Amino acid sequence: MSLSLLFLSSKLFLCLCLTLFQHHVTFSASNPTGLTLRAVLDDSPNSPLYLIENMTIAERIERFIQVTNAKDNYLNLNARVGPDKSNSLSRVVMARDGLFYSVWLLIGSQRQEVKLLMDTGGGLTWTQCQPCLNCFPQNLPIYDSRASTTYSTLSCDHPLCQVEGSLYTCVDDLCIFVHNYHGGLYTTGVASLETFYFPMDPSTALPFNNLVFGCSRDSRNVVFQDTELSGIFGMNMMPDSLMSQLSRFPPSQFQLREDGLGGCFVDSGYLLTAIEDNYVGGVNAYDVLMDLFTAYYESNNLRRTTDPSGLDMCFERPNDFNNFANLTFHFDGEADYFVPPQHLHIFQQDHFCVAITRGRYATVLGAWQQQNKRMLYDVGLGRLQFADENCAND
Repeated sequence: MSLSLLFLSSKLFLCLCLTLFQHHVTFSASNPTGLTLRAVLDDSPNSPLYLIENMTIAERIERFIQVTNAKDNYLNLNARVGPDKSNSLSRVVMARDGLFYSVWLLIGSQRQEVKLLMDTGGGLTWTQCQPCLNCFPQNLPIYDSRASTTYSTLSCDHPLCQVEGSLYTCVDDLCIFVHNYHGGLYTTGVASLETFYFPMDPSTALPFNNLVFGCSRDSRNVVFQDTELSGIFGMNMMPDSLMSQLSRFPPSQFQLREDGLGGCFVDSGYLLTAIEDNYVGGVNAYDVLMDLFTAYYESNNLRRTTDPSGLDMCFERPNDFNNFANLTFHFDGEADYFVPPQHLHIFQQDHFCVAITRGRYATVLGAWQQQNKRMLYDVGLGRLQFADENCAND
C-alpha cells in the first residue's frame, strides 16, 4: 500500500538531510563550492555524545519524540519573531538529547582539528579560541587564533555588524557576537575570518578562505564540555552561516512566502517527521494522513493501542502480520520520495507505531524517514536530489 501526500507538492526550504543510523554522510555539488562532511549521530559509539548505551527501546523512542517536539517549538517561535530577528533565536536544542551530529574539520594555517555539533537550523558557526577568558574544558586542543596566519577579525564596517538587534555589535573597533541559546548556553567572542578545510578523503582537504565564524572567548552553561566538541556548526541559510557563505545565495532564496508559511522543511534536528496540523485550504494534512493509516490497519483487523512514548497512531502487532504500509511524498518536478515500512514505523515487541508527529507550524521531513537515502543538495542549482542507498556499504 502507498499513501500519497499530494499536499506536500512544494519547493523545499532547506534541504540538507542526514541518515539516522549510518556513521557518516556525504553531500556535495558539482561546482567548486561542494564539500564533504563526516557527520556522526550520537547513537553511534563514534560520537563524542554517545550516551544511550543503557537506554531501552521505549526510552529511545520517547527521547526521539521529545526532541522532535522541542525542534517544532523553536521553529514555531522563530517564525513568530519575524525574519529580522530569526538569527538571534537559535533552533538548536541545547541539551544532550537535542544535539545529534558532530562534524570534523580543520581551521587556520596550522590546520587545527576541531569537532563541532552540527545544527541545520542554526546560523553562526563558532568554536572556542585562545586566548580564552572563560573556556569550557574540551578533549582536543583549543584553536589558537594567534598561531594562524590566515586569521583576521571582522571589521565593524562589515554588513553583519551593521544590523541593529542582531547577534553582532561593534565594541572598541571589534565586531563582537553574543549568542544566547534557548536552554541556557551562552557564548560570546570576536566575529572573525578564517580558512576552513573540509576533508575530502584521509589525505586531502578542500580549503575555503575568509569564512565568517565566531571566535568564542567566553562560554557558559555548556552541556557538551569534557568532550571533543568545541562549538556549533550552523548550516541554515542566514547570511552568517557557512552554507550561505559557500552558496552565495541571498537569505530569501528558500523562502516560499513572505509570511514564512508553506513548503516542507528537511531538518536533521527533527528525528521524526512532523506533518502540519493547521487547516490550510480547509484541510488538516495530519488528520487526513492519520485517517488513512487508521482505515488501512483497521481493514486488516488490527486493534489500536497506546504507547508510553506518546505517538498517536499505534496498533497491536500480531505475530503473523507483515503487511505494513509505506508512504510516498510527492515533490515538485515529479520527484517521489518513497519511505518503506521499516522507516515509517517504530516496532516494539507486541505493537508498532507510525513514526510521525504533529507539526504545529510546518511539515518537516525528519531523520527517521531519511534512513538509507543518499541526499544531495546542489547549492549551485538550488535543487535537492535523493536516491535509495544501502548506507551500511557507504
